[in-house]
Amino acid sequence: MTYNEKVLTPAERMALFQQNTRQHIKPLPAQAATPLTTRSFELVKTRLTSRVMLLVSGTITVAHPTAPSIPLRSNGMSRFIRNIRLNINNGFNPFQISGRGLFLHNHLFIGSETMGDINVMGSASSPAGAINAFSMLLELPISLNQRDAIGLINTANPQTVVSIDVDFDSIDRLYASTTGYTITPNLTVMPVIESFTVPANPAAIPDLSILKLVHEFRQNLPTIGTHTFRLQTGLTYRRIILVFETAAGDPFHDGQIGNIELVFNQADIPYTLHPAVLRALNTKAYGAPLPPGVFVFDFTNLGIPNYGGSRDYIDTERLTEFWVTANTTTTGNMTVITETLARLG
Repeated sequence: MTYNEKVLTPAERMALFQQNTRQHIKPLPAQAATPLTTRSFELVKTRLTSRVMLLVSGTITVAHPTAPSIPLRSNGMSRFIRNIRLNINNGFNPFQISGRGLFLHNHLFIGSETMGDINVMGSASSPAGAINAFSMLLELPISLNQRDAIGLINTANPQTVVSIDVDFDSIDRLYASTTGYTITPNLTVMPVIESFTVPANPAAIPDLSILKLVHEFRQNLPTIGTHTFRLQTGLTYRRIILVFETAAGDPFHDGQIGNIELVFNQADIPYTLHPAVLRALNTKAYGAPLPPGVFVFDFTNLGIPNYGGSRDYIDTERLTEFWVTANTTTTGNMTVITETLARLG
């Protein structure tokens, strides 16, 4: 740097990036979405990758001697995907989440109320076999959002190998009951990659040292009473999604959950929310109710979810303990999905 060379602020660098880059949206070749298999897609070594849209589509033929339809499972489409991983150099996974967890995470986007129109699955059955259309689109938002370039992955780096790994579950996961039915899927999975060209001007390249992490965890609730989930420290938290379910997979209703709290260092409790209040805040933020048993602490929402500033982010670098606690009147499981920021190196 010369003496008179100006040090750009992050906002100035972001503005230069927006002026010197070009968006690309391109698919990778589709593969068969065969139940109980894993499909892996290596991203092309070009550009800065921003997000991955995963399309699972095709037909499912359902046959039954007498039943005209097959009962669908609640949120069953996403349950067909057991796990999705964004894999960097065959060891680091910024995204590691179930299909259902990603489906719930996608509910936090602007426009998520249209997901019911995008994702389609038929339920017809006949003795000869009824052909049902199937189409499901899930999104892995790698960057912070569509405006801010934080979190972009430099897939143009020849030393970086990035892949999307998709584990499929049994086809029975789509349905509430499969007794007496013959189910024949004919499905494919196709990633569609959004990326941006690397600016020729080095000053226009955004900060690539920060990654967004989305991870899913599960804790058994074997007894009634207060339960504590210990979150990882050293990260900056943008969102925490909580899912309460019985052992059979049925959602808790609000009356089965007491106050939900976030606890710093065992004693500082900045958030204490009754589930009905948290649900109301979520409905107001996202424009539609979340599925039963699902609650979100969203620190990105300063009027528009995911596009607010960092005012309410929770930086746990100096915390020794960070907990979620909840009191329940029934047993089951609590799934915790976290969206955080981490600095590399």
